[in-house]
Amino acid sequence: MLEIFNTFNATLGLTSLIVGVVTFIIYLLAVRSDFGNVKSISMSYYYVKPHWLFQVFIWVSAASIMLSAQTLMHMIAGTCLLIMAAYPTIKEKKFYVPHMIFAISGITTAVLGLGIEFGLWWLIGIGVVLAGIATLLTFKKDTYIYWIEVISIATVIIGIFIGRYLK
Repeated sequence: MLEIFNTFNATLGLTSLIVGVVTFIIYLLAVRSDFGNVKSISMSYYYVKPHWLFQVFIWVSAASIMLSAQTLMHMIAGTCLLIMAAYPTIKEKKFYVPHMIFAISGITTAVLGLGIEFGLWWLIGIGVVLAGIATLLTFKKDTYIYWIEVISIATVIIGIFIGRYLK
């Protein structure tokens, strides 16, 4: 019976990771193709119609992180992202601070979780270097935050796949 549960659990995790990857790619490609460069993923809320599609994207991404990684750090990260999506209108002062606190906490916890839970410090190092390069290349275009976010999320997705399914 335990073997059936473990197989189901692994299948659910991998399926949710695939759904998260597909959602991530489709959403970002749609935003870039329709609106070009955006300052950050959060700013895409103001471009995408209907606006709730941004929240669905974040909720699917958060659920994907939680269900696929199945670690305490990634549960906390996913919860932060779920709460962040409840405050999508970052141009409003009263929502900006909670949005930023939970966005930064969620991504930082997810990335650190790769090292703490899976020992993938080398992958975090690669992500940091890539984010640094992206910042240097896009700082004047004011899209460096977007690229840091994309690289961070991609690092988390790759790290969860390696940590859960290749070790």
